Amino acid sequence: MWFNTSTWRWLKPFVLRSTSIPIEMVLNLRLKESIKQLNEWSKSQQSFDQWCNHWIKEIRSVPVERISLPHQRKVIRRIKKRNPLTEQDKIIVTKWGMEKLIDEYCSQQQSLISLKKKAQQSFHEEFERLQQQLIERFQSSQYELALYTLNHKLWHFWIKENRLENLTDAQKKQTCRTLFAYLQRVSTKNDTIGEYGPISYGAFNQGKLIQTRQITKRKAYFAYQGLQKLLSVIKKDLMPQAHAWNLPSSTVDGWKLVRERVEDCNDPRSEIWIRILDQLEETRHLFETSTQPNEKEQALAQAEKLFTNITGEAFQGENQQYFADKTLLYEECHDQQYLPVTLSVDLWTELDHALLIHAKLRLDIWRSWQNIAVQKFEQLANGNVSIPLMKWVSYWLRYPPSLDNQSATDLLSPWLVDRNGYLSIKLPDRVIRSWRKEINSFRWLLSPDLMVKGKFETNRFNVASIVIGELHHGFTADGWMFEFHPDKKEINRIVRQAMPEKNPSFTWANWIFQRKMKSTPQEYPGVSVKLTGHSEYPDEKSFSLYDLEVRRLGDKVAVFLQGTDNALMFYPPAYGFNETSFFPFALFCSPMMEPSSNYSKGRHKAIKLGNVTLIREHWVFEPTDWGEVHASLDGFQQMACLQEIKVKYQLPQVGYLRFSQELKPVWFDFNNPFCVDLFFNMAKKAEWFTFSRMDPGVEDLFLKDDRGHYCCELRTFAYRQEITSKDMLMG
Repeated sequence: MWFNTSTWRWLKPFVLRSTSIPIEMVLNLRLKESIKQLNEWSKSQQSFDQWCNHWIKEIRSVPVERISLPHQRKVIRRIKKRNPLTEQDKIIVTKWGMEKLIDEYCSQQQSLISLKKKAQQSFHEEFERLQQQLIERFQSSQYELALYTLNHKLWHFWIKENRLENLTDAQKKQTCRTLFAYLQRVSTKNDTIGEYGPISYGAFNQGKLIQTRQITKRKAYFAYQGLQKLLSVIKKDLMPQAHAWNLPSSTVDGWKLVRERVEDCNDPRSEIWIRILDQLEETRHLFETSTQPNEKEQALAQAEKLFTNITGEAFQGENQQYFADKTLLYEECHDQQYLPVTLSVDLWTELDHALLIHAKLRLDIWRSWQNIAVQKFEQLANGNVSIPLMKWVSYWLRYPPSLDNQSATDLLSPWLVDRNGYLSIKLPDRVIRSWRKEINSFRWLLSPDLMVKGKFETNRFNVASIVIGELHHGFTADGWMFEFHPDKKEINRIVRQAMPEKNPSFTWANWIFQRKMKSTPQEYPGVSVKLTGHSEYPDEKSFSLYDLEVRRLGDKVAVFLQGTDNALMFYPPAYGFNETSFFPFALFCSPMMEPSSNYSKGRHKAIKLGNVTLIREHWVFEPTDWGEVHASLDGFQQMACLQEIKVKYQLPQVGYLRFSQELKPVWFDFNNPFCVDLFFNMAKKAEWFTFSRMDPGVEDLFLKDDRGHYCCELRTFAYRQEITSKDMLMG
C-alpha cells in the first residue's frame, strides 16, 4: 500500500473530496448584459476623463492677460468634478475662444449620464432576475436539503419565508447573501458535509475507474459531545465498575462503543438502558434513511427530546465554534466514484522536493521557536533543572511570544528564477541532499491536499501538474474519512505498523484533545498525554500534563516523564491547536505544517517547482484598497467600484477571498453581484484580506456529469520515519 519517493513514503489509497453541486450553478449567476452596459459607460467615462484633462491643459495655456485667475480656477475645479457649467462659466469660457469645447463638454456629459442610467436600469433588472433565480433554486428539494444539511436553523426560517413577495428589499438582499454564501460553499469548496460534500476514494497506480457519481452509503452519527454527556449519565446509574468507562477522542463511531459497553454490562439496570438506547437508535436510523429535510428534522427532534429527557439538558452544539458539531445527529455519505491516478517519474520527483521544501521551512521555524523557548527557560526555571509542564504551558498561554516566521520566498530566494508570470525554483542537488539530512531527526506525518490537472487515459487519470492546497500536519483522513473504505482495517494496520513506538533517544507520544467535531484524531504507537480528552490507551500508557516536566537538552528544551530520563517526542496532531495555544505544545512535536503564504501587501507571484505549484498567485490588501467599504453604496455602485479594481490591479476574473476574521475562504467572481455584495459585507470587519487565483481554474475541472463540472482534491498521506540516532533530539 506504500509508494516510495526519494524522501517520502506515500500511502497509495487517498480520499477524493469533491463538491456535489456543479460550479455552473454559481457561474450562471453572473451579470451579462449589465456588465456590457457598465463597461461601455466605464470606457466612455475614461475617454471623457482624458478629454477633460486635455481641455484643462488648454485652459491653463490661455495667456494670463486674457483671463481672470479666480475665474480660471473656478472653471477648472468644475471640470475636474465633472459638474455642469453655469451660464456665467459658459460666457467666460466663450471669451477664451472655446465655445465649441463647451458644446462638446455638455454633449459628452449628457451622453455619460444617459449611459449610466441605462447601465443602472440594466443592472437592477438583471440583478432582480438573478435574485429570483437564486431563491427559486433553493425552493427545489435538492437545494432545500443542502440548506438543511448546512444550517438546519436557517432551514426552519427558510421554509416559512422563502417567497419573494414575503420579503422587504432589505430582507431579500440579506436572504440572497446568506443563500449564496452556502451555495458557493457546496459548489466551489471541497468540504466534507454529508451528501453535499461526499467522501469518495482513489489510489495511486491502482484500482478501477468509476466516473458515475452516486451516493451508495449513508451513515448517521451522534455528536461526540452528546455521547459523552449520555455516557456520563449511564455510568452514574450502573455498577461501580462502569464508572471507569470513557469515550476515547479517537473513536470514529462512539455510538457503537456506548451500546457495546451497556450490552456487555452485567448490571440489572442495563436492560432498562438498552431499551432507552434502542429508542435513540430508532431516531438515528430514521435520520440516516431519510432523504427529505422535514423527515430528517423530525428524527432529529425526536433524538434531541430523548436526549433532554435522559440528561436533563438540551444539546448545545449550536453554541460551539465554526468546526464544531452543531446538531446531535449528523450524516456522512459515500459517493461511489473512484479515481485511479498516475504521475510521471519527473512529477513524483517534483512533488517529493516540494514537500521537502515545506518541511525545511517548518524545521527552520521550529528551531527559531526553540531558541525563544531556551532563553525563557532560564528565567522560569529559577536555577532548577526542570519546570512542570503545566507551569510552562500556562506561562506561554498568558504571554504568547511575538513570532516573525520566515516565509517560503525568504527561504528560497537564492534559487528563485522570475519567469515573468511566476517564480520558478531551481534547487541544486547538494541543497536537496542537505535538507533531506536535516529533516532526518523527526517523524513526519503530512496530509497534503493535491489539486490536479490532467486528462483521462486508459481508465486512469494521468496527472500533468499539481497545485498543493492546504498542507496539514498529521494524518487527517485517518479514521473518519476512511470509514467507508473497503480496506479501512488494513489501512489502519499498515499505517501503525510503519511507526515504531520507541527509539534509543525517546518515546513517541500523542496529545489527546477533547473532541468538538466529527474529525477523529487517531492515536499512534507510543504513549498518550491527556490534555482535555480521553485516551484509548490503558492507564500505564496514559499520562496528564502534571506527570511531565520540561528540561534543557543541549541547546533545546524537551519534555520528560517526571523523575525519569524518559524523554517524549509528540506526533503532530491532526487537529487540536488554535493560534494562541500552538506555540508551547509545538515545541515538543515534530515540526507542524501550515500553508506557506506571504502576508505583506501587494501581489505575490505563484511559486512553482517544475509542474508543482507550492504557492498560488495571490494578493494581500487592506479593505480600503478596494474602495470605501464602510460607505453606503448601492449594488450598482459596488459593482462599478470593483470593476475598476479588477482593471487597476490586473486581477483574474475569479478566485478566492480570505478575510482576516474568517477561517474559511469564499469564492469570488467580479461579474457576480452576490459575490460583490458578500465582499462589501465581510470587508467591513476585516483588517486585511487576500485574493488568490483559482488554480486549478474552471477550465481544469475534470469531474463532470450531465449537470456540469465539480471541484475536487486528493487528501493524501505522506510519511517519513526518523533516522535513529542518540543525538536525535539535538536537531
